[in-house]
Amino acid sequence: MPAPNMPAEDWTFVLQRVQGVMAILGGRPRDRDAAGYPLNHSNRVVFDEPAMAVGAALYARAALEL
Repeated sequence: MPAPNMPAEDWTFVLQRVQGVMAILGGRPRDRDAAGYPLNHSNRVVFDEPAMAVGAALYARAALEL
């Protein structure tokens, strides 16, 4: 990421008690420009649905490995 962000400030409190990590999965279609693209909670957002499979695989692998 070019600049860090804090999408879930409560997560830092969780990480003070247990080991963990936050993963940010991009869901913007590759053919869309990131500049000005609607954010995840916008009613105008369109997701790249195959990215959901990548996210599910990431969580499954993390659960199995950790």
